[in-house]
Amino acid sequence: MKKRIVLVTDSARDLSSPDLANVNMEGNSFQASIGIRDAIATFAPVTLYTELEDFRDHIREHVHDLVFPMRYGPTSRTQKGLVASLCETYGIDYMGADNYTQLLCNDKDLSKKYAREFGFVVPNSVMFRALASKEEIVARIKCLKLPLVVKPNFGGGSAGISDNSLVHGYTAAADLVEFHLSTHPTPVLVEEYVAGQEVSILLIGSKKKMVFCGETQLIINEQTYFEDRIWGYEEKKIDDSKVNFMVSHLTNSQERDQAIHIFQSFEKVEYMRIDGRITDTGFCLIELSPDCYLGPECDFEVAIKEQLGLDYPDTLRFIIENSLNPG
Repeated sequence: MKKRIVLVTDSARDLSSPDLANVNMEGNSFQASIGIRDAIATFAPVTLYTELEDFRDHIREHVHDLVFPMRYGPTSRTQKGLVASLCETYGIDYMGADNYTQLLCNDKDLSKKYAREFGFVVPNSVMFRALASKEEIVARIKCLKLPLVVKPNFGGGSAGISDNSLVHGYTAAADLVEFHLSTHPTPVLVEEYVAGQEVSILLIGSKKKMVFCGETQLIINEQTYFEDRIWGYEEKKIDDSKVNFMVSHLTNSQERDQAIHIFQSFEKVEYMRIDGRITDTGFCLIELSPDCYLGPECDFEVAIKEQLGLDYPDTLRFIIENSLNPG
């Protein structure tokens, strides 16, 4: 592959003292960024930027290259779309989702409403955009069944989501709503907890063709069925040694077709992870992730190795070549 790949990721973050108020927990670690860069370097020339401003200042040098956006930025409404917007402004080819897709999927509430149009089941929820009295908050969320999950409406990577975000009382949920609205520049979503096996439908392709559809299942501390547990920052960011993925086949053909349908409803996306839980009645969608992690030991690597027999560098090459030849 002769085309230069321009990898844009996040700068190093300090996660030594994480808490629910930290809005800068999402993104690749420096080690993951180096791992992605080194894997790409086995088949293509590659340049790595870990500061958005640095990429912006040198962007005219990359008019003939392919940008690989893996930058997440601090939690906000717009950070995830900045690299795509810069590339479109300067007419530079880039991988992955366009600005519209990134921003829609970054909005947890809006993306679930969008998913309903394609037949997906999603958790019941209530959105809070401004502080109210505790009595008003409790009154609004009493339409939901306990237990509840309270989280920022924007962002991912478990920013603002800890093990303690799963609560079993309305007052406890109201306390978390007040905390988030006081500390995060984002609305707060309260939704019903969904018990079940957590799976991800993994998609690679374009609006015109699909080249890969796989599925992995989340394992935490050898547990695969989650009756009273969420994947908080404690095990996603601080110590992921007990987290693994395995290839699974728990979704049915109709659910996978729904996943492909919503994937191809976007003008430009190229790869996406659709997360959900398998309940007694089927797949319940939790999140659309066009900005999914593609570093070493990611779930895409696990699924593609099982299905196509590719190692990690060849997995990235497969994803990149799909972007270069969308069909």
